[in-house]
Amino acid sequence: MKIKYQNLKIRQLDDRLKSKALKELEIPLRGWIWEIRNALGMSHLNLAKRLNVTAPAIVGYENNEVKKRISLNTLERIAKAMKCKFVYCIVPETSLENILEEQKLKVAGKIFSRVNHSMNLEEQGLSNKEKRRKLNELIDEVYREKEGKIWDYEV
Repeated sequence: MKIKYQNLKIRQLDDRLKSKALKELEIPLRGWIWEIRNALGMSHLNLAKRLNVTAPAIVGYENNEVKKRISLNTLERIAKAMKCKFVYCIVPETSLENILEEQKLKVAGKIFSRVNHSMNLEEQGLSNKEKRRKLNELIDEVYREKEGKIWDYEV
């Protein structure tokens, strides 16, 4: 993806995912199926009939959800049976933009440290101000030159 489009996509996704409510939402101890079913006053048997399964199957679904062994498809079917909408989302801990900037800095820092080490050995070391300027230039260069490949560098 071209950098300008990737930056736009990152900003758009960050805007959609920055909700504090999303980041603070925690899975209930007994799982969403159990919580919603009980809040609605729906028994295992009531939900089972809506899904055309047995009551013990509902108990199994609830246990599998808590153990994180339930499929997204099953969760969606159960949600619909309880007149709910199933929502699946991966929410960045900070922002996508911050994650990308952090990776660019790591890659550039690693490259810069090797170059700076060589320069110091040859007694061509840079001042701290020059180091910061060169590192910032390298960050931009790394992103342009290695578009889409900055994740190939494990640092």
